[in-house]
Parts: sequence; structure tokens; C-alpha cells
Amino acid sequence: MSKLTGWAEGLSLSTGGRKLVGKAGIVPVRRLADKVGLTDALSSALVRRDFHPVHDRGEVLVSAACAVLLGSRSIAGIDMMRQAALILGHPASASTLYRTLDGIGPLQLDKIASAPARTRSRVHDLIGLRPGGFPGSGWTADH
Repeated sequence: MSKLTGWAEGLSLSTGGRKLVGKAGIVPVRRLADKVGLTDALSSALVRRDFHPVHDRGEVLVSAACAVLLGSRSIAGIDMMRQAALILGHPASASTLYRTLDGIGPLQLDKIASAPARTRSRVHDLIGLRPGGFPGSGWTADH
């Protein structure tokens, strides 16, 4: 189990009860990014030899993408992810997101651009291993 997916072990979704997390629908999206390797691929694309940030840069980008899914329209919108902090942990600040984006040069951009393709290939492989393909869709790795 990777450190990026370990946070979600034992989680379940519930429609009632106390201590509910606002915007809980983003949790499965974030978990999916971790499980299929997108977060790790983005982390690898942004790794710097002598730099060990508090917030993993791949996680920062995935959190930013999740914030956009929740309706964010600016860098400061990453604060939306604080509503899921009980489950996902404390998200990076807007300034950390800004520094992450600012540190992306042409080389990192190329690596980031190839991350979804590698992840998509992995997802296709996983679907191909599953009898019947993707549940409920009729979609298989062969299409």
C-alpha cells in the first residue's frame, strides 16, 4: 500500500450520522486518482532532487483539480478542500499551490502531460484484468 492511498483504508460512505464531511463526494474522486496512480505519476513529474516539501507536489495538483470539480475558480479555491480535511488531511494552502504551479517549467510540463496517458493505460490494464470489464457500463479494455 502506498503512503498516498493508505489514508483511505477502512473508509465507508454513509448518508446519516454525525461528524459528516462537507463535499464528501470529492473523497472517491481523490481516492480514485491515488488508486490508479495519477497522484504518484504527478509526484514523480514534479520531484526535485534537493527539495523535500511539506506537501507532496502531486497531491497538491490533485487537490487543486478536486477543488475545481467542487467549483473553485481561483488558486485560493483550494481552501474548499479543507471541508474534507477530516478524511483527506489538511490540504496545501493557496500559496503552496501557487509555488507548485510557479515551479513547473517545460520539462515538468512534458512529464505532467504524459502522466494521464500512463494512468489511462494502467486503468485499461486493470479493467482488462476484471471479468466483465467496467461494472454497469459494458465497457471493457477492448472497448
